[in-house]
Amino acid sequence: MECGIKHLSVLLFELDTAKLKPLKYRTNKFTHLAEYPETDYDISMLFKSDAMWTDIYNAVMRKKKASALLKDASFVDEYREKQIPEGKKSVTIRLTISSDEKTLTSLKIENAANHVMKKLGKLIGAELRTGKGGCRIRQNTYKI
Repeated sequence: MECGIKHLSVLLFELDTAKLKPLKYRTNKFTHLAEYPETDYDISMLFKSDAMWTDIYNAVMRKKKASALLKDASFVDEYREKQIPEGKKSVTIRLTISSDEKTLTSLKIENAANHVMKKLGKLIGAELRTGKGGCRIRQNTYKI
């Protein structure tokens, strides 16, 4: 060839775009930042030593949640020592509590946490761990 191209290959194909299938990929979800502050409320409760976190979580967050103000529950810690009765374990759960309508008072937050504790007692026989480390509030702060 006179243009200086030593190897010349041509490819020709036909693409039926109607037969293309979209790839399965994640669906992005958008959630607005909370207008009112969330509060983390830690509770330590005694459970049977064979209790599983999934059972505890499901009891708290099932369709009919213990409280309408409860947004989430997360595992913090599990404790088994001589202060804990035989056949039991202490599990610390962090409850995320907030309202979409207003800033909550301490009383409302405590009531929501109490509903969760009662529900855990009723559904899986949990008891509030008394003494040091029973309940504590941790206020979240937001940075914009």
